[in-house]
Amino acid sequence: MESIHTIRLREPWEQRQSPEGSVHRRTFHAPTGITPEDTLWIVIDSQEIPVRLCCNGAVLGDVHRQASFEITPLLAPTNHLEMFFSPSEPHPQRGSVCLEIRCPEP
Repeated sequence: MESIHTIRLREPWEQRQSPEGSVHRRTFHAPTGITPEDTLWIVIDSQEIPVRLCCNGAVLGDVHRQASFEITPLLAPTNHLEMFFSPSEPHPQRGSVCLEIRCPEP
């Protein structure tokens, strides 16, 4: 068993267009109070349009509907999450994006 603390990544998201499609970018700081046993995850839910997800320049994977990725090894004091949408999607919408701190129960 583990306990989970959820942090929703709401606004502000930066959005820009590029020849490769639309990019949504969000900066976040490393959560405080994380112990060496804790893990940090990015959790995407209700993502109707397929998206490629990157954290701090590392590709986490492709998401359609829902997915979660551990980012503990990538964590820095200031972090950048990017969602890359296909150029065929002129006005893409993000699903729910959260950080989850997963703490093992003693």
